[in-house]
Amino acid sequence: MVRKADGVQPIALRRLTPPGVDHKPGPAAIDLRVESDPAPPACKPNWLARGALAGLAAAGALAGLSQAAEAAPAGASLSQPVSDSLSLPDPSFQVVPEGLTRVDLVRQTSEDSKGNKEDVPYSAFGIYLGHGLFHDTNNNLVLVPSLAFDESVAINDYSRLEARGPLGQDFDITRSQGRIEIDGPLWNNYTINESGSKATLRGAGLGGGYDFVHSGDRIEADGPLFADYTVRADGNRLHVQLPGFGGSFDITRSPDRIEVDGPLWNDTTITRRGDQIQVDGPGWNDYDLSRHGNRIEVDGPGWNDYTITYGQDEVHSDGPGWADHSYRLTH
Repeated sequence: MVRKADGVQPIALRRLTPPGVDHKPGPAAIDLRVESDPAPPACKPNWLARGALAGLAAAGALAGLSQAAEAAPAGASLSQPVSDSLSLPDPSFQVVPEGLTRVDLVRQTSEDSKGNKEDVPYSAFGIYLGHGLFHDTNNNLVLVPSLAFDESVAINDYSRLEARGPLGQDFDITRSQGRIEIDGPLWNNYTINESGSKATLRGAGLGGGYDFVHSGDRIEADGPLFADYTVRADGNRLHVQLPGFGGSFDITRSPDRIEVDGPLWNDTTITRRGDQIQVDGPGWNDYDLSRHGNRIEVDGPGWNDYTITYGQDEVHSDGPGWADHSYRLTH
């Protein structure tokens, strides 16, 4: 049994849910979460993270798909070269299918009607910062190991994308000349602009948005009030300085191994062996992921199992219970 550290919530398991779902997430990932201030009802993202720390949410999915929405040959290589000196890309919009689990660096929270804090759900949509780092539209900052090993597991080759989820969580995404419009239910509308080394994320609600600027070996994320953070590349390591007094994470890369070293006990090891990825988190929170052609199977604790299937024009994520999602592409 893992001992609870001061200021850190106990480990909990939950599944990924689309942004804006007014439903308490079920188990889907390992989670040592960040504390944040209360957010508006209906799990609206909290724009101000207090910087108490996040920890490990869940770990990734598999690599080796030849294109994001195209079936991969069974013998495709899972290898992606890793340089001794990592470089950061320009920030860009990506779609990460539900079921590809995350390692939390910053996790937003909200308050329910009784004043109880609960995690803001993950979003499949967001800004990719390179080497598996993903800032979603709910302002959660996570590491997705599958992206770190192979960026083609994200969905990005389309002019229009129809994302369909449970409980009416349907999103229509259009992109043209560096501008991405996300039209979702209720207030879940977002605009992203990409322009070379810069990207902006704006939502329909109050509280501002984020500006991402890439310069040399770092990306600066400029958010509302005290929610800024920095990603810096140093050799084969990424250093993520969290907002406020939240501390920092060091992410060390090698071709088949990722070490995530965070404050307190927020550490995890991710190892790739052939067609499998193993996530070794604190306690009994381990994940095994395996690839079979164009299909990724995620085997987690309890009923936290997902199957993500990549087709020519559609990606389908089959999760536990009602947690199924589909992404239909128009090129």
